[in-house]
Amino acid sequence: MSAVSQNDAETGDLLNFGVLARNGRSSWERADPQNAVIDPISSYGFRVKLPDGDIHVVAIAKQRDRYVGRCDCKGFQFHEGACAHLCTLRKADFVGAKDIYGDPVKIATTEVKESPPTPDLSVLTRAERNAYVATRIGDVGVREYQRERGYSSPGTVSNLLSRAERKLEESQQELVADGGQIDQATRSDALHGDRRVPGEGRR
Repeated sequence: MSAVSQNDAETGDLLNFGVLARNGRSSWERADPQNAVIDPISSYGFRVKLPDGDIHVVAIAKQRDRYVGRCDCKGFQFHEGACAHLCTLRKADFVGAKDIYGDPVKIATTEVKESPPTPDLSVLTRAERNAYVATRIGDVGVREYQRERGYSSPGTVSNLLSRAERKLEESQQELVADGGQIDQATRSDALHGDRRVPGEGRR
């Protein structure tokens, strides 16, 4: 992550710092905002160096009452939950610790947009639909979903989402060209993979 954007943070994992603090996890205990080197490189990105470690690039954002983000360190890549670098930024934001320029560390807040109507997902394969529902409609991060499903290649979920979004866009364009509308009953059934039109019973 050389140039850290809002998207880098938003496509990371959900970060439950409260659980880490209550359970005394090592990543939370190791976090040291007062002695860390914190270099802001964008609104959502920081370079963070703990006293006993190397420099790592971190992306983090706040969305209402939750945090999302990622880090390029091995602790984040191979363990569940936030790493010590993410925890350091959360602590620094809370206590008003300073970055290398003498400014208080602030975690940027992103606007959470209202969810758009659910698209017709019946045009998707099961794998595409599951990935889309979990990460685009639900609140599961792309990397978290990849781990849950046991995909070995980092690009597998991204490819599924790219194909799904392309199919949905093409389907919407065809619908507009036909002058039609998908009613809410059909839209709801698409979430569960039922390929039927309004009025049909379940088979």
